[in-house]
Amino acid sequence: MTFWTSAISGVTPHRSPLSGLRVVVTPPPPHFFGGLDRRRADDHAAALRKLGAKVHEFFTEAVYRNDKPALSRQIAEIHAFSPDVAIGTPHGGYAIQGGMIADPHGDGANRNLFLDILEVPTIVYWDHVLTQAPRYLMPSWPSCPQESVPDVVARLQHLFTHPLAVHFFPDSGHVAELKRMGIASFDDDAVFVTAVSQLFVQHGAEAKGAPVRPEQLAFFGNLYLAATSDIAYASDPSLAEVRRQALARCAADWDLPAVGAYVRTIAALPPEQRANLKLDPDQSFFWRFLHDELSIAANGQRRFDILAGCNRPVAFYGGFADPASAAAIAGRQWLVRESLPHDRSLAEAYRSARVTIDVVNAPFINGFSPKLLECFAAGGFLLTTRKKDVNGAFGDLGDAIGYSSAGELEAKIDHFLGHETERRSIMREVQEIIGRDHTAAALFARTVPAAIDRIRARRR
Repeated sequence: MTFWTSAISGVTPHRSPLSGLRVVVTPPPPHFFGGLDRRRADDHAAALRKLGAKVHEFFTEAVYRNDKPALSRQIAEIHAFSPDVAIGTPHGGYAIQGGMIADPHGDGANRNLFLDILEVPTIVYWDHVLTQAPRYLMPSWPSCPQESVPDVVARLQHLFTHPLAVHFFPDSGHVAELKRMGIASFDDDAVFVTAVSQLFVQHGAEAKGAPVRPEQLAFFGNLYLAATSDIAYASDPSLAEVRRQALARCAADWDLPAVGAYVRTIAALPPEQRANLKLDPDQSFFWRFLHDELSIAANGQRRFDILAGCNRPVAFYGGFADPASAAAIAGRQWLVRESLPHDRSLAEAYRSARVTIDVVNAPFINGFSPKLLECFAAGGFLLTTRKKDVNGAFGDLGDAIGYSSAGELEAKIDHFLGHETERRSIMREVQEIIGRDHTAAALFARTVPAAIDRIRARRR
């Protein structure tokens, strides 16, 4: 493999930041997460090309389908391309799980194609590392405590200390939690703001005229209420009690991240019970439990309760990941809208709502999802559960759009519905910051050269 050697200081004013860099990207299967991940991956590949990189697409469906002929063909193509770096797109999980294969020249054990077989420097922009990384690395994903297997920490440490990998996290709390658990520490600046897709920036700059369907209040996303009842261990009373106590902590303190609520509840269990339930970070069921509780249970009930507490009709867009929850939504007399693709129709819906209410995805601790960026970039306005990293990205504007209680949310809804000039002023300020600092091109220009220099320094 070749190895690109340009440092940030060596880029001339007339040269694209990634000029000549040969990059493998990892587009996911087209249907994953309602097609949203594939569209974001395409946006990231376009941004890399715009910065001057030569891009080769490694289509991960060959891994997920275990299509060995297609995989062998693609590996040969990567050898011929001779990449300088692999970048997981739209997030690092597709370079890790999407590259986890049996070594074609070894003993058949699962290894990562980029890091362990091809030995390509790999940049991993994580999404929800605490709920995703263990799932990607473990050979089995237990549905109950009795199926748990140990040695998760060692696998995670191997990944996070791999000399060819650089990890970035969209959440300062994830970095702190990995350190608190003794899994890894990161001396370099490992926190990034998840990039917005360019189409939302373009829509916000170009959209004119009256909105197609004006909404007073809107929510975009999934509730997972029905999915919660389908969790494999749902009938276990001890685990149900952990959930009840953790969600009660969240309800009592809206600023408490769900991760913190669950960690505190688990820590308070008697040691013998905690051991029997396999709720220890070295056990695979601990991570399965966190995955399902944060991604499904906490997302569902907490989002539903906050939205229901508004006591107003809310236009609900989404539900593609959990359509069975529509019955609960209809029961609240909300305005059930269609699930929109990740294109200009979604951008226009963001712009058309006077106030969008967001409840940040529960796996985040201090961070936030691309939804906030997409909404403001498209010309919309969003109120969100208060998060430290929002203020880190947008300063005092984070306080203007954040809420920590039902009373504060209700007051801000009333205020911004009645103060159009202020609402639009805040929208334009946030929109300008996003367009300047938080596109995929801005992210890659800022972080890729430094990450490659970091890996190069390790090789000296």
